[in-house]
Amino acid sequence: MNSLRVSAATATALGLRQWKVDVSPTTLYLMLGERCRGACRYCTQGHGHLSRVRWPPMSLDEVLRSLPGQHGARRLCLQTLFYDGVVDDVVRVAELLAGPLPLSVSMNPTTPENLERLRAAGVERVGIGLDCCSQALFYRLKHGVPSWDAYWEGLQGAAEVFGGATAHLIIGLGENDREAVETMQRLQEMSVDSALFAYFPLRRDRPPPLARYRALQAARHLVSTGRGHFIFDSRGRLEHLEGPLGPAAFETSGCPFCNRPFYTERAGGPLYNYPRPLTAQEYKNAVKEVYHYVGPAAVAE
Repeated sequence: MNSLRVSAATATALGLRQWKVDVSPTTLYLMLGERCRGACRYCTQGHGHLSRVRWPPMSLDEVLRSLPGQHGARRLCLQTLFYDGVVDDVVRVAELLAGPLPLSVSMNPTTPENLERLRAAGVERVGIGLDCCSQALFYRLKHGVPSWDAYWEGLQGAAEVFGGATAHLIIGLGENDREAVETMQRLQEMSVDSALFAYFPLRRDRPPPLARYRALQAARHLVSTGRGHFIFDSRGRLEHLEGPLGPAAFETSGCPFCNRPFYTERAGGPLYNYPRPLTAQEYKNAVKEVYHYVGPAAVAE
């Protein structure tokens, strides 16, 4: 294991490359693996990308030498593809990355024994890409990966070993609002945080409507605080949402200090996940989008 892939923003923050970056990453994003066994229908891995971000390969030694620099990041995230031997590789790299920054690993579900190995190697948190908000959608779109039940068991195991975990959910794959919110609630009951991503289309598909995404961001925030009330219509559409919001509801969600700039949108907008604090006007606009989707009297700020 002599190389890692490094996101363009991370490479710039580390001084390894000089690219224009609109927002600096508060987490440094690295990727392990060359070929994924999975064949998820919505994933861009077959095109050399993770979401819309390009990940150029760089030598492991080069990355390790750059980490003590003045990059301003608060966390490391090692993202992995699904392949034989991935846990062994993560353990080796995690031991090399161990240092002052907490280390997250984004991976497919694995056994409790492997999770303990990761913790011993210095991993502080694990995120798992459940992606789909229903079992039917999972089996329609996720191929070549562990089962639906294995993902939930892996999330439960990660929460128990690390005292919490993160589940990645993609909005816009075909789920309805009830499925999305109930998945977030089930995860929260397991001490698993939901990290929302907007679907970034591969071909002629469309991303989710911004107003719907804003409403589900608001729902995620209220689920995480335990202060939300939701009503759905007979088709599973969110028609009423109630509870206290704040600008953080519309920022990137996930592990602490994760802002993953422009993973699922172009820098020119619209911004689905704000990778930085919102301005007063941006927050006002975001709340208006929620009102537009669920009704003008549905949100208490």
